[in-house]
Amino acid sequence: MRGAYAEFVGAVPAQLPPAVVGRMADEALRLATLFQDLGYFGRCSFDCLVTGVAGAPAALHWIECNGRWGGVSVPMTLVNRLLGNHAAHGLVVVQNAHLDLAVKGVDSALARLGPLLLRRDGRQGVVPLTGRGFEAGAGVYFLAVAPTQEEAERLTAEAVARLTEGP
Repeated sequence: MRGAYAEFVGAVPAQLPPAVVGRMADEALRLATLFQDLGYFGRCSFDCLVTGVAGAPAALHWIECNGRWGGVSVPMTLVNRLLGNHAAHGLVVVQNAHLDLAVKGVDSALARLGPLLLRRDGRQGVVPLTGRGFEAGAGVYFLAVAPTQEEAERLTAEAVARLTEGP
């Protein structure tokens, strides 16, 4: 999240204590069961804030239910299809509409990203999620995947640098 209005700019896997993960899973299952009891069947994602102070029990605040896929569900499913279980990989989803690029156009952006792009049978790389920001020369929407979270974050930083630094 970024800015005064906490604008969504991407996602990385959460590192939460097992007790919090267990509570989230239990509450999400209860919500899903309620939706099914109301007649809804299909994919659904729940967004939850984990709040509190270190050393105290976390509070869960469920903020949204999407009966569709969104900015994190699609990339996670894409990684599942390309590489297997997304949870076994480092993953960064980048969505920053306000980033000024040094390139304009999909071809120019892909040329800059060249060696960083995920290749067939590759285990790490960058996957553009839309050409929208590239066409306008402002904004990036991509996924970086690697064997570790640290490597995915390094790959993300390198991709952003390649797209924003001068000629």
